[in-house]
Amino acid sequence: MTWDNKRASHATLAPLLLCSRASSVDLRDAMGDRSLLLDHILQTLAAVLHYAGNAPALPMLLPTLWQTILALRFHANTGVRRRLLLLVSVVVAVAPPALLWRSHLEELVEAREWCAGACSAL
Repeated sequence: MTWDNKRASHATLAPLLLCSRASSVDLRDAMGDRSLLLDHILQTLAAVLHYAGNAPALPMLLPTLWQTILALRFHANTGVRRRLLLLVSVVVAVAPPALLWRSHLEELVEAREWCAGACSAL
């Protein structure tokens, strides 16, 4: 592996693994805390989804995204719940409204109810 490839792979994984520089958390601690890793994975997923826009694969991804959001909505870590709110907002922003209404109305209503309660708790 050349130096450029190593640097590129580090840059790709950095958002998933590294904490904020302002934080006093060390990387070894971050790897041991699964909630922190999940927080960064959800943030990265939201960013990728946002920049992918209305990709052709989006209709195939939506059931899995909704399943993930609804499964993790009561996670004990506040950071993970905040990232889920971000992910919900990105899904609603990039998915065509007709697709959401036609195929994912039940998940959308359930997520709306959770978001209302989660936002009032923050």
